[in-house]
Amino acid sequence: MKNLVVINDRSVEFEVVDNGVFTTSLSVAAVFEKRHDNIIAQIRALPSDNFTALNFKVSEYVDTTGRKLPMYKITRDGFSLLVMGFTGERAYRWKIEFIAAFNKMEAMMRRGDSHLDALIDNMGALHEKIDKLQAKNSALAGELIEASRKYTAALERENELLRSARVSDMPLNALVLVGTGRKFSPSELQRAQKLKSQGLTNARIAQALGRNLSTVARNLRRARRSEYGLFGGAL
Repeated sequence: MKNLVVINDRSVEFEVVDNGVFTTSLSVAAVFEKRHDNIIAQIRALPSDNFTALNFKVSEYVDTTGRKLPMYKITRDGFSLLVMGFTGERAYRWKIEFIAAFNKMEAMMRRGDSHLDALIDNMGALHEKIDKLQAKNSALAGELIEASRKYTAALERENELLRSARVSDMPLNALVLVGTGRKFSPSELQRAQKLKSQGLTNARIAQALGRNLSTVARNLRRARRSEYGLFGGAL
């Protein structure tokens, strides 16, 4: 069972291995803004005894160039020892967040909760991280966010661009920026049904039409019911 927790805008992985909860030296280095090779050196400098054997398990990862490099999987006790010397207000806050995440994973393990439960619990934090990354790395997303806050007219122009864009080129996260809850026009409903017949998901249809996901699902559902005579006619 694995779980992701966002600490200091970094995705920190926690994993249950052999009835123990582990994070990684990579995550520790990223959150505390330290070089990973220095974290590795600090771990290797610890005494070779039963404590280090139980709480620091050597592993490896593949970097962006395809190289296999060493890392360590670290328990809560190992983490506490490793970061003992990290000082400062921010380091203190990150330590607390790590420990809270360890506690949560251990409680989940005792209850036998599923991986899906962990993902749902952290969905809000992950969405927030995605939004931040998109705002930083995507000029289009940044323009849409700024326009949605200041100008309704600018938002409508962006919606028109999204409606005319190819569905396959549009990011799923654009869904949260466009669309209203009003009922489809006949032309919108016809286009939505055509896209649905081509195998597109409701999310992709929402992107193509510049509508939110719930509006697309509701209008298609009503259209299907109408076809079977449940509502006595078209929308």
